[in-house]
This record gives sequence, C-alpha cells and structure tokens, in this order.
Amino acid sequence: MKNIAKTIWSTFLRGFRWLFVSQSESKFGIFVRRAFITCIAIMLFALLALSIVCSYEDLRNKYATNKTENEVEDGSDNIYISRHIYFYIPKDSMGYIYNYYTNEKLIEDVGFIAKPVDGDKLICFSTGTKRGYFNAYTGKIMIRPCYDKAWVFSDGLAAVQKGKDLFFINHKGKRAFKKSFEFSDNADGYCFHNGYCIIALGDCHFGVINKKGEWAIPPIYVDLKRRLDDYWIVKNKDGYGLMKGFRKMILPCKYIYMDVDDFGILVQNKDCTMQRLNFDLTIKDKFVCEEIEPLLYRTPKLNKKGGHLMAVASCNSYSVGGCNNGYGYGLIDYKGRPLTKPIFSQIVAINKNVFLCKQEDNGILLNNHGEKINK
Repeated sequence: MKNIAKTIWSTFLRGFRWLFVSQSESKFGIFVRRAFITCIAIMLFALLALSIVCSYEDLRNKYATNKTENEVEDGSDNIYISRHIYFYIPKDSMGYIYNYYTNEKLIEDVGFIAKPVDGDKLICFSTGTKRGYFNAYTGKIMIRPCYDKAWVFSDGLAAVQKGKDLFFINHKGKRAFKKSFEFSDNADGYCFHNGYCIIALGDCHFGVINKKGEWAIPPIYVDLKRRLDDYWIVKNKDGYGLMKGFRKMILPCKYIYMDVDDFGILVQNKDCTMQRLNFDLTIKDKFVCEEIEPLLYRTPKLNKKGGHLMAVASCNSYSVGGCNNGYGYGLIDYKGRPLTKPIFSQIVAINKNVFLCKQEDNGILLNNHGEKINK
C-alpha cells in the first residue's frame, strides 16, 4: 500500500515539474501546457461568474426579505408578503396582490392586509366591505372574503364576525367550536397565544378561553392581562390580583397596580407604596419608586440682578405612578430612607428643613423627619 502511494505521489510531482518547471520546447510539451493553462483559466472564470451570480441573488433575496415597504415614485407602496408575493397600494384607489417575478395580478380590489405575528401562512385581507384570507406564498385565496370583520390567524385559529355573531375558524374556514361571542370594543385582537385567548364581554367583563372554546378563566373580571411564564393579572372591584396558570389566585385582588417582568412581581399597595416581590412571593425590594428629585427653596440672599438665590433642601422628593390617577410624591432623606408615603400631589420646600406637602388644593407642613409641624 505504501509503495502504491509513493508511486502516485512521485508521478504527480514529475507531472507538476514537467508542466511548470520544465523548459521543454517540444511541440507536444508546449501544446499540453497551453491546453492545461487554458482549462484552468476557463474553470476559474466559470467559478468567478458563478460566485458573482450567487452573490447577486443572495443580495436581492436579502433585500426583498428584509424590505417591508417600498416607496414608489407615484406615491404608491409595495408591501412585502413573501419572496414572490407583494401587495401593491396605489395612492388613491384599491390595491392588488401580485407576483413580484411574473408581475401577474393574483387578487384585485384589496383594501388592506394584516399579517400574522407568528408567521402563519394565511394573510387576512379586505375587499372594502368583506374580509377573507389568502396564502402568503402563492397569493391564492384560501377563504373567500365573506366576513364583516376578521382577525389574523394565531395558533392556527382566527376570529371572524358575521352580523353580531363572532366565532373562530380553522385554516379550512370551518368553525373551530360551536360557541359564539359578541364583539366588544374592549377586545385586544381576539388572538390566541400558547392555546389561550382573552375574550371581552360587553364593557367591563374579561375572561380567557382555550382552543375548545371553554372558559379557562371565567369572564368575571373588569380587566385581565397576560404576562410572561403563564402569569395572568386580573382585576375586580377590589383591585388587581395575580393568577399562575388557571389553577388558583397567588395574590389576592387588593392592589392598585401590578405588573410582572423578568425581575419579579411589581405591586402597588392601597397606600400608594410600591414593592417588588420574588416569584416565590417573598419581598425582593421593600421600597420601589420611579424618580427621585432634589427640592430647592428660595433663600433671603439676592443675586446681582436682585433675584433670590436658590438652595438645596435637606430632603428629596420621590414619585410613583398610579396614585390617585396620577403621580404620587413623598419625602425621602439623603440616605435613601423614605420619610412619608407617596400620597401627595405636590411637595414644595419652604426652607432647608420645612416642606409644604399638598393633597389636591390643601397641604400640610412637614419637617425633615417627615413629621407634622403643626399638629
């Protein structure tokens, strides 16, 4: 085996030396060398041409894929749908769906389109009076425009409305379940996420259904919001509360504000104070505020123009939102210790250590320890 490898390698070296090192001027040698070099040149040219074509196609596809809207010289728009399919919108008339490469009109008299967030292949479109769905990759109508209202597909289902009857359909245009609903202006799109959809009933009731149309959360709340990791913020007449999944309340409805993010659970108590909880409901941050600002007071000293000089008071003010339908302000010392709850609508420094704390049109005087001066 070693002898065969050596023979092949030595033959390759002799051929290489003969082509590029040997100075043989025989007609045969010159012909072979020229033919070899010509073949190499043709191959290199072909590879270069192929590389240029591929680069051009990649750039064109990338440009088309990333482009969502093209401004056309006459003021119309081209909206990207998929690699071949675009929505052309004239400036003063109805648009149409067309194939970018063949320039073939696929659907005419289109008023608008709505693309699903989760990449579903069916695109909602309007004819001006009715709504239906077409395939994003072929431009072919899949569900004819027969609905008064229609929403994008999510989790394989879409909400549609005929008359006062609002229901959900699948990709074939068939009803996903028998239950119907009535449209509410408070609805947030009628979209499913991870198998669940928030449903608004009338002006003040919210619940959650699953993909069978069953109530996962009954429609008894005046507000309802989906948050990360299957947390649901609900609100009744007593305040905001928190559910984990659909099994039980983990925080009762007693807060005036609540939110859930990657850092924990933010709650605002009835006295306007804010705290952040860990996901095991232990306290993470006992004190939370939005902003801290210095308080300035007017001194008896005058500047060169005759105006009173300002000085910094011995306390700052801090603020939180959501208190009395606006911002609430409180006193905080320079060590970061809150001296009052954020229950005031305005705080004004009278001098270095005295503060006028207003609630609406009335106010009280507090010292730099948060204590009332006139009891």
